[in-house]
Amino acid sequence: MSATTTSDEGRRFASLWETHARRVYAYAARHTDPDSAQDVVAETFLVAWRRLADVPGDPLPWLLVVARNTLANRRRSAYRHRLLELELGRLLRVARPATAADVPVHARDEVLRAVAQLTDAEREAVLLAAWDGLSPQQAAHVAGCSVTPSAFASWTPTPAVATAAQTAAAQGQCEVVLHGSVEQTQRYPTPVVNPWLPTSDAELAGRRVLVAEQRGTFTYVLSSNGAWTVGYLYSAALGDGSTTASTTRLSLFPPAPGAGTVDVLDRGGVGVPGGESAVLASGRAGRDVVGVDVVTPAGRTVTASVASGYWSAWWPADEKVDDSLNQARMIVHRKDGSTDEVGTLGSLVPKPSYADTDPTPAPASTAG
Repeated sequence: MSATTTSDEGRRFASLWETHARRVYAYAARHTDPDSAQDVVAETFLVAWRRLADVPGDPLPWLLVVARNTLANRRRSAYRHRLLELELGRLLRVARPATAADVPVHARDEVLRAVAQLTDAEREAVLLAAWDGLSPQQAAHVAGCSVTPSAFASWTPTPAVATAAQTAAAQGQCEVVLHGSVEQTQRYPTPVVNPWLPTSDAELAGRRVLVAEQRGTFTYVLSSNGAWTVGYLYSAALGDGSTTASTTRLSLFPPAPGAGTVDVLDRGGVGVPGGESAVLASGRAGRDVVGVDVVTPAGRTVTASVASGYWSAWWPADEKVDDSLNQARMIVHRKDGSTDEVGTLGSLVPKPSYADTDPTPAPASTAG
């Protein structure tokens, strides 16, 4: 081996250590005590040095697999019964301090209880995506599980009411996604404030759940604090759900629709791993509306959830998500037993008004 080759390997190994050692330690510290976590990091990078030629161009998933195997070799079967309790306890200790805009402590506890109900592999995949920044596919690989070939295989046209645990898990991940979106807006301000996007966590604080529905493995939650509504589609099987949170500023729209009809505040597509897409739609339901059906351009009938004066529905995209979704037909069912087609997704969107928004330049970013 030439001196040049040895030098190149040394530089590459040093770069691996400087870039990823902290993240490997963070992963190990979730599963064992701090001293043992340091040993796991040392053993992981010893393997990396010995197998440097095998380390791929995207090294973090590979390093975490080595760390995971190292931890497995160090565990004794007598401790497996206590693994979940210890893992959740460490999560609570390393969780960042709550701020006024964060999820309340009791809500965080609900999320942790929901995580506890997952299988070992599902829980590991969720934590890898949320804490270590891996994509759902990478997280599934490290955790030893796989993403279903068809993400929407479990979807049903008629929803069930989501359980408290399912709702809490979806809301918890939604808060993470919203905070990341707000941080991006603050870090990269535009010359003029976009009235459709919140600029601080405080704007979205204090929301209550309006609709929480379950279709197969997916949970959809629509929440509002009176100023904004937020819609979020989540599945534990996909790690972080890989969807964006949809925000709507209510002051942009006229008052709620009259009795017996609905409006549409939000509609559009979201993507999930594997290249599949879903169509999400929601709006307000007038007095006496007890049910809503959406008939897609492909002829699929989707039963919407109706609660708290709002409705929501989502479905796997029948085709490319484009203007054709505006042609989906809206059918309402009323308290008196009558049923009518009241319009389409496109025709029922009220004209927004920008009179209540501030068109001043966005504040300068304070992010480093």
